Amino acid sequence: MTASEINRNAFLQAAGEAYPGMVNYSFNYGNAHWLVVDSDPYVDWTDSTLTAWVAKDLADAKEATWRFVVFHHPGFSSAREHFEQQQMRLLSPVFESGKVDVVFSGHVHNYQRSYPMKFTPDKKGTLLVGGKGNQTIRGRVVNGRWTLDKSFDGKTNTRPQGIIYIVTGAGGQELYNPEQNNDPDSWQKFTDRFISNVHSLSVIDVNGTTLTMRQISPEGKELDAIKITK
Repeated sequence: MTASEINRNAFLQAAGEAYPGMVNYSFNYGNAHWLVVDSDPYVDWTDSTLTAWVAKDLADAKEATWRFVVFHHPGFSSAREHFEQQQMRLLSPVFESGKVDVVFSGHVHNYQRSYPMKFTPDKKGTLLVGGKGNQTIRGRVVNGRWTLDKSFDGKTNTRPQGIIYIVTGAGGQELYNPEQNNDPDSWQKFTDRFISNVHSLSVIDVNGTTLTMRQISPEGKELDAIKITK
């Protein structure tokens, strides 16, 4: 629900300096900086206070070799399920300025990997709310312009020009949109890999200036693999 001014002020007063840090936070592990943010549709990522907090967090991580962002709802997904929840696309320019390498999401129960990409949103998108008498925010459709690095293959060319967006939700109980697995015409142009007919998990290894990501089935079969080097 959209907060009333009274409820909003009461919340901010109670949270104090803990907001927005209590739901948006970061940490360093080894030579990697991890930023975790709240992607729920009720969060207004058009708010300059929030985007400034993200920009500052990434700018302060200048000593990190790697910068990763994690949130639940993917901004870039080809799945028909939850397709309208594109609100996190609004942060792409902030992530690009902050030199983010990979963005990890879940929510959609399959596996997707984008081409390395840059994205410029068209304004603030269109906010979607529930039906008559229901003001629940369902998501935000955000159109824009993307630039794709199709020369990156993660094998011979391991230096991407842009951010790679990973949807690693294939551990969910029920897989979403298996009918799209062998239908690349149904994928968005930014999608390089789309696996929705088998459960899987992501294994990420960082060794200095090399990152290896493998998508593994329950039987141990390697479904996808890329390497990124700096």
